[in-house]
Amino acid sequence: MGTKKPLPRKRAATTVRPRAKPARQAAAVEVLARFRIIFRTARQHYQSVESELGISGAQLRALALIAGDEGNGVTALARAMLVRQPTASNLVDQLVRLGLVQKRRSSVDQRAAQLRTTPKARAVLRRAPAPARGVLPDALASLDASTLEHLRDALDAVLRAMQQRDDLARFEPISQL
Repeated sequence: MGTKKPLPRKRAATTVRPRAKPARQAAAVEVLARFRIIFRTARQHYQSVESELGISGAQLRALALIAGDEGNGVTALARAMLVRQPTASNLVDQLVRLGLVQKRRSSVDQRAAQLRTTPKARAVLRRAPAPARGVLPDALASLDASTLEHLRDALDAVLRAMQQRDDLARFEPISQL
């Protein structure tokens, strides 16, 4: 008997988009360039955090948020960072091991832990490259509500136009993307 030949692989169906007009194509390239600037700037900021402080950008952001709202718990931190609770819990555990955060049981609810920074953490925050919460979150926080709404709507249009996307990335710290 002869050997069977493998069947040819089927290619995934792709949508062929019509070529953009030159002016629209140039505008798209300019927008892409701005995304590159944003992401590289964020990456460089997080790299400088790691090299200067020895902690990740996500850890620094968590530390800054905890310092800004001493006594809150992991759930509040997860909401503020837009990450899932296990991600925030892991960040807190890392910060506790580094001696930067203390977890104490709440006197009101023994299941909840209150987070507090240590003197070591406050020294780290004083040395941290500004802004401690990250360049992109800081820039977005500086925009007025109308601009943020327009930006959100424009980015939603980009997301709808993407043929592949990972919606779970919304819960990942930017420094870990």
